[in-house]
Amino acid sequence: DLSSCCILVRVSIIAAAMTCTSYKSAEECYNAIGILQEDTDPHSMLVFTPDPKFFSLLDWPRAGDWLDTHRDVGQTYQAFKQGLKPQFAPMHQKSRILLIPVGESCNEGFAATLLRFVRDYCAAFFLGMRVELASSTLSLVGVQSQSNELGHPQYPIEQLHDLLESETEACQDVYCRLGITLEDVYSETGGHVLRHLNVFERKGIVSLARFSPVFA
Repeated sequence: DLSSCCILVRVSIIAAAMTCTSYKSAEECYNAIGILQEDTDPHSMLVFTPDPKFFSLLDWPRAGDWLDTHRDVGQTYQAFKQGLKPQFAPMHQKSRILLIPVGESCNEGFAATLLRFVRDYCAAFFLGMRVELASSTLSLVGVQSQSNELGHPQYPIEQLHDLLESETEACQDVYCRLGITLEDVYSETGGHVLRHLNVFERKGIVSLARFSPVFA
């Protein structure tokens, strides 16, 4: 439900605050959490009570880290709540997260086990939401492809994103849809990408191909 998702957002903000270049002290990081007294749930109070055993300030970003080349001003929990429009909030009628395998590679080797792990992780992370793995795999037959640097097929992620919309638009009780593929992808605008999403339509697609130990 919404309160559960907000709890998770707060946890994320704590972690983000600890690494954000705008927050330079533990006090500033904890202030980003907001007013703890507005939560009545004892479990959330325990989670948000400052404790250096669980959250500690990290060193300045190293070469290769996102924050080494990008300035992130951070976001407080209150700012997040104020920007959360009703149409983007989970509700009882739309409380299901649908994970959709894309491409035949999702039916091979360790893919089935990996997808179950992803489903279980999402269910644990997005507390209060129903996380389901679609029973069928979206086929990439007819989708154009090119060869990557290893000679393997590489698909335009924008077309996979459109395929996700056309094949799952009838899922009325779904809060958001995430396509997962083990195929390599690229962007039609140029360059390698790992994911493509549309937050307003609450759908996205991610490629795990280049995270695979057998990607070669």
